[in-house]
Amino acid sequence: MFLNTAPRTPFENRTNGTNRNSFKGRPDKQFKRDPKPRTRSIKDAPKKSDEMNSQQKNVLKDFMKSLKDLENEGFKTVLYYLHDNIYVLPCSIHWQVFMELADLAKRENRIEDARKLLEISVKLQPSAHQAWL
Repeated sequence: MFLNTAPRTPFENRTNGTNRNSFKGRPDKQFKRDPKPRTRSIKDAPKKSDEMNSQQKNVLKDFMKSLKDLENEGFKTVLYYLHDNIYVLPCSIHWQVFMELADLAKRENRIEDARKLLEISVKLQPSAHQAWL
């Protein structure tokens, strides 16, 4: 069936029967490949402690307290308030406000609105696990 059925040594090339070690085509020197350039460094990612300072926490707390007070009046009232007053918050914490608003929409059985708000939150802060869950 096979014409060349002679036993082979472990380092023998299967195509022409030559030993791999006797192949002189490549230099003996090992070439290192250039590593892929990193698009994002670990140092670029913000640390949990650096995400919010105490002033931002206080501003967010006050803003959330005013949102909680308006929850009794309904989802639309909270949306109007948010539209008029979101500028007082730093952009880095807008995603948390949208998370709270999505939670309110979910409690009022406005599932489509909650999904849209969660999508906004994920786009603003993709690394926040709360939005993904």
